[in-house]
Amino acid sequence: MVDPYRLQESTFVAYTRDIDTALLLDRVGDNPVVIQAIGVSGTNQSDIVISKADAEFLQQSNKASGFLEECRVVIVIE
Repeated sequence: MVDPYRLQESTFVAYTRDIDTALLLDRVGDNPVVIQAIGVSGTNQSDIVISKADAEFLQQSNKASGFLEECRVVIVIE
């Protein structure tokens, strides 16, 4: 579950146009998880699709650190 206090202070995700800018954001830690989308879906083509292996890796990484609950997500749009 997302920490409601965090959502009062910021959005669930941040968006940027390049990885260098993403790495400068406070919400990115010293060892970021970087996952490449394999596509998009949905009515507006705005739902990010990742591989099953990456989804499993994301879940395991989150269990270890809780970064999703802390809203520590950046989406880089190229």
